[in-house]
Amino acid sequence: MRTAGGDEVRGDALLLATGPSVAGQLGELGIEIGTSSPPAFVAFTTPVDTALTTTLNTPHVAIRRTVDGGLAMDSGWSERSIEVGDDGTLRIPDDVVPRLLDEARRVLSGHPELTLARIGSGYKPVPADGEPVYGRISEIPGLYVAFSHSGATQGLIAGELVADEIATGFVSPLLSAFRPDRFTSAATAPA
Repeated sequence: MRTAGGDEVRGDALLLATGPSVAGQLGELGIEIGTSSPPAFVAFTTPVDTALTTTLNTPHVAIRRTVDGGLAMDSGWSERSIEVGDDGTLRIPDDVVPRLLDEARRVLSGHPELTLARIGSGYKPVPADGEPVYGRISEIPGLYVAFSHSGATQGLIAGELVADEIATGFVSPLLSAFRPDRFTSAATAPA
């Protein structure tokens, strides 16, 4: 593997887990794994006094605590408002973030005042069929992939199972539906 800085890293196994860049990086190696990674953003607040201790998913906003005591939030409607420039830059219309903060304020106990700290934007790592991709790339010995937008729900177990596969060769049946080979021509060719 060669890093962006040009350094070469060698090893018996390499895990490619680069979010929405996975499909393009594999494509450079001649491996096609489709992507449908949409533009997205997360709004982060300054620390706020609220009793929220878990992820809250509502029809208009999803909210979770951050380690600094603030909140992170997003929603489908707000992400659909993102404008993608010809150069790939992402623009969030001015009225969207205040509306998102208002939605969060409405659903939180005590309706606390929320102050925007920052916005993170980019592309969600979503494989073409919407399902995670975990495991060995059969065409390249020692190359493994983890490509998913399911980090909050699958991150711990998927990481453990992929690490076990890399270290021992054991392929967990829990990952059988999520193998990279489902995208290869052999896997999709008519019988």
